[in-house]
Amino acid sequence: MADVELRADPATSGQLRKVAASVVDPHGQLYDDGDRMIRAISASSRDFVDTLLADPVVQAAQADGRLVQANKVPAGSLGFPEDQLLLAHPKVNPVTFPAEWAPSMLKDAAELTLNLLHDLNERDMSLQDAHPWNILYDGSSPVLVDFTSIVPAPEHILWAAHSQYVSHFRNPLILHDRKLHAAAMAGLLNPIRGVDGTLVLEALGNWPALRAPGIAIPGVLDSFIQKRPALKAKIREMAANVQVTREQRRSFIRREQKNRSALLKQTTAPDVWSGYYSEIPPTVDKSKKVEAIGELLQRIKPGTVVDVGCNTGVFTLQAAELGARVVSLDYSVPCIESLYIHSRDNGLPVTPLVVDLAAPTPAHGFLNNQYPALFDRIEGECVFCLGLMHHLHLALRQSFENIGTALARLSSKYCIFEYVDVADDNIDLIGSRQDVSYTLESALEAFSPHFQVEQVIESDRPTRQLVLLRKTGN
Repeated sequence: MADVELRADPATSGQLRKVAASVVDPHGQLYDDGDRMIRAISASSRDFVDTLLADPVVQAAQADGRLVQANKVPAGSLGFPEDQLLLAHPKVNPVTFPAEWAPSMLKDAAELTLNLLHDLNERDMSLQDAHPWNILYDGSSPVLVDFTSIVPAPEHILWAAHSQYVSHFRNPLILHDRKLHAAAMAGLLNPIRGVDGTLVLEALGNWPALRAPGIAIPGVLDSFIQKRPALKAKIREMAANVQVTREQRRSFIRREQKNRSALLKQTTAPDVWSGYYSEIPPTVDKSKKVEAIGELLQRIKPGTVVDVGCNTGVFTLQAAELGARVVSLDYSVPCIESLYIHSRDNGLPVTPLVVDLAAPTPAHGFLNNQYPALFDRIEGECVFCLGLMHHLHLALRQSFENIGTALARLSSKYCIFEYVDVADDNIDLIGSRQDVSYTLESALEAFSPHFQVEQVIESDRPTRQLVLLRKTGN
């Protein structure tokens, strides 16, 4: 990486900020330029990257949205030497991480990786990385954003990044398939190790080779080899003398595609929340709340929305249909899975994430600095907090001051907040140990450091009010 360090100090541009997660890339450094990303290519990789820009496979992947766009920009205008190769990429928002993805989101990202690998192989190229962190979701569509992950195909190995693919895609997908969602997501918080194969073999239960031979047998063999350094060295020595052909790589990739297709054939099992709307008493006029939210959205016309506690996405979809890009948060995996599949199949600009607001995704990676925390990267012009207040205040035991602070962190302009009175039937269902004593006035007073009240209207029952809040200073 010595030649990478010959770049000009990005501070001279007055705008560029180094992206901590790209420091391990030997082919260049990524910078945040505000409304776009700038990739400074190392001198040793310049010629190859130059050819990539004109390659028909790369251009086709960019045209169909699988690969991020890349355009040359003048280096001198950003404070770099004139001969420095700089690429500009459009930003893909929101920035999300695989520990927040529903199972089908991870599966679709795996499909993107393998399909692109297959196409690149036809040009004797490959992907040097197989991390899901290389992929972001543009609405409900996955996009590979690590342009310099594309490299010449190695001569002596089928795929250098295969072990990364196994630990960060295949293994967690097996856990998801066994409904072990928490274990899969916990493993995906580790950007280096991912999900260990021994955990997968345990999840498959007795006779794993019979349950999933295409997955289990390679896993057992790999575990056997990893525990025997001398055998591992011998295999590496033998591999160095083997010439791998394009056809052999193609056959290998197709086997991996077949393994991927065998996973997640069954839908995620329902939970207590996935049937929430169907269990609302028939005496409640659900259309009244939908109409009221629609009127508020027509009034403020937000371009982006964050829907906290979205459930299956009734109001997420309403906002999307009115033209907003929506990030939807809920800790129910079945709810987020269902919302993602619907959004993907209908081409909606919705990115649903599995997030527990009581324990949102933390900053992680080396020094807790490579991958920012959820509250540092998710924001919308409007945040929804609908049918959630009593859960936050009673079940999660958060003060209204804390709730107001959280909503303000997620909003740049507005909040549509549903107040749930102490007389509401659902209050008793939560089983709080607290003394339940609050009013609409006391709740809004707690929000006042961050928001001012614009409008209060009745929701779908007399014990609930919809409050349109404008962020202070807007």
